[in-house]
Amino acid sequence: MNILLKGGTVFDGIGVKRRHADVRIAGEFIVDIGDLSPRANEVVLDATDLFVAPGFIDIHTRSDEYNTLLSNPEQTSLLRQGVTSILVGNSGFSLAPLLAPVGNESPRAQSVPHASWVTMGECLDALSTKRFGVNVATLVGHTTVSGGITHGKHTTLRNDELEELYAFLEQSIQEGAFGISAGLLSPETRTTSPDVLRTMMMIAKKYNALYATTIRNERDLFLDSFKELFVLARETGANVQFSHLKPEYPENWKDYALVLRALSDEGVDTIAFDVYPYTTTFSSLVVALPAWITQKYGVLNRAFFSKTKQRDECIRDLNSKEKMFRTMVVGGGNVPYEYYGKQIGELAQRQEKSVGEIVVMLLEMSDCGVMVYSPSLSEDGLCSALQNQKSFITTNGGGYTIQKKNEPYAAHRRSFGAIPKFFAEYVRDKKLLSWEEAIYKVTHGPAQKIGIQNRGTIAHNHYADIVVFDPHTIQDRTNQQDPYQYPDGIVAVIVNGAVAFEQGNDTIVSAGTVLRKT
Repeated sequence: MNILLKGGTVFDGIGVKRRHADVRIAGEFIVDIGDLSPRANEVVLDATDLFVAPGFIDIHTRSDEYNTLLSNPEQTSLLRQGVTSILVGNSGFSLAPLLAPVGNESPRAQSVPHASWVTMGECLDALSTKRFGVNVATLVGHTTVSGGITHGKHTTLRNDELEELYAFLEQSIQEGAFGISAGLLSPETRTTSPDVLRTMMMIAKKYNALYATTIRNERDLFLDSFKELFVLARETGANVQFSHLKPEYPENWKDYALVLRALSDEGVDTIAFDVYPYTTTFSSLVVALPAWITQKYGVLNRAFFSKTKQRDECIRDLNSKEKMFRTMVVGGGNVPYEYYGKQIGELAQRQEKSVGEIVVMLLEMSDCGVMVYSPSLSEDGLCSALQNQKSFITTNGGGYTIQKKNEPYAAHRRSFGAIPKFFAEYVRDKKLLSWEEAIYKVTHGPAQKIGIQNRGTIAHNHYADIVVFDPHTIQDRTNQQDPYQYPDGIVAVIVNGAVAFEQGNDTIVSAGTVLRKT
């Protein structure tokens, strides 16, 4: 298809000042930018009074982990935000390599119950036969590989197993993964040694690849957890991305300011972070458990809580930290639907149980798969993070449809509205950033960080991934009670030269492709 975007305000994604121009697309590529006249064989899209920007690149997507990449390959809720490329394989979990039966993995990683592949190369080959609504790139997950090596036991790796881990990480990058992810918040790999982390960073550096990592603790050890990885990142010089970097409680907000200042200092050009524009987080309840529980007992499951001594020990400690858990809101998982939207403290009061008892009950009935909303950033802290020169904006969500409201894992608002909310509330209304700066944070910036070539900019001979939106009406329409609502203001989304979504037409054209690191 040949397309002419006529009369819009064009942003190149690099940060150069916007300009009024037309954009010509032939096949998959942008072939001309300027004052252009329509040709006989072109479809003309009127972009008068609209912004024309590179398609948004979501640097931290969890569609694989949330099991929506394969169940909803159109990735509708992301595409309708203007997202044209996603990076999956984050937080230590990836679709490959699968070195052990998926059933032995953590419930959070059971995204591919009938996978036909083992290696990363085989996975990418298999995905390439499918039609996605967006372009899909992946990292290789440290947790997935180490869990495969130990057949799901996630025990400390012996020296020979570590060599196997490093070999599979390297092989996966050679076969097309854009880098390595480490999910140190996860109980499975929370105790990974600094030496192992350093080696993984060096592997990423060897291949000029990305190293994306969570910190070990976003709660009582937030600052120490950040410092540990920040020092390793500076020592190795690796291309490091801190995933959804945030503290979870008000006691840490002052430390967040120190963290943002450290990231802004000169000499840390290879280190960045991503953030989503909400002050509540959505994560597995098991991740919030005190570190000593997994350090002492290993990976938790339903059977763990059937043992009275262990159960009582956990409940006593959780009750001593009641304030941390009381305001968490049940958001999804295999628990009674009437629990959804209820605070843990409210459930405790209704059932005349302690907060610790309710936490254990939720973990037991969901086999440690229950998801919760909990407060994280202050609004001031969020604004500072969005403005920080080292931040990229992410959904940290998955690609859903509004038809799937009753899936086992309820969607966080960010899966439907993160980028429109960023533009509407923080750019248009609060004017924290210029439009040029804001668009860079979701286009050329993440493309460079990930290593995606010829995308993220509007330039000659680059792939035609483009979003057309109305800066006056773009808006997140979600709320916590009903996150399943598409945003306003996205007029058209073009992926690889095809109109994948157009306002007023609910039909999605799947024009995405699987991207490989070269």
